[in-house]
Amino acid sequence: MTINLIIFFEEHKLQNFFDLISADDNTLFEWYCANIYEYHHKIGGYGYFTQTDPREYSSQYKDHKVVLLHMISDDEICWGDCGVGNFLIRAEDLENLDFAQVIYNYDCS
Repeated sequence: MTINLIIFFEEHKLQNFFDLISADDNTLFEWYCANIYEYHHKIGGYGYFTQTDPREYSSQYKDHKVVLLHMISDDEICWGDCGVGNFLIRAEDLENLDFAQVIYNYDCS
């Protein structure tokens, strides 16, 4: 496992990760946010939700796994009261360029 992780992390970050692996969830989450997860605008990747992932609400959304666009409030853009917007699509719909079933979600902080 260490060999594979070295490819993705600088050695000191990797050691810090192993030091924290048995830490409480908040400490580990803070490390994750600072070292792995990137809070920024993006196309693709993993969506970030300030409240609840809309795919948890209904089984009809569970296959909307591709992030078309993710925008988060920052110094340049402010969504409502500093929220985040996500446009999600099913992989097969994206392959077919069918945007009829895209779901949009806005969460506020």
